[in-house]
Amino acid sequence: MADTVRVLLPVLLVVITLLVVRRRMPVLFWWLVGYPVVALRVLISYRATMDACDLTVPASAVHRATARLMGRSTDGKRSPTARSRNCCASTSDLHRAVVAGQAP
Repeated sequence: MADTVRVLLPVLLVVITLLVVRRRMPVLFWWLVGYPVVALRVLISYRATMDACDLTVPASAVHRATARLMGRSTDGKRSPTARSRNCCASTSDLHRAVVAGQAP
């Protein structure tokens, strides 16, 4: 019983603190919780999204040859490179570098 209280009490305090921060200081809540969640979601789903939107192009011959020389496999498709993320108090922007042959 005491072990359960030792675990649940700090978790409860963190949840209450986050609820208060969300209510009173939404910008701070965005930086503490919102932005890391969005960044992780983009990081996980970026390549699949680019492939689904048909923004991938075949890899260049130089890229494929270099991959063969290095002993790495290449799937043959290149998605736009995620260059930088600009973040402000209410949103997150992702800037991409488009490979030759891709539509902007």
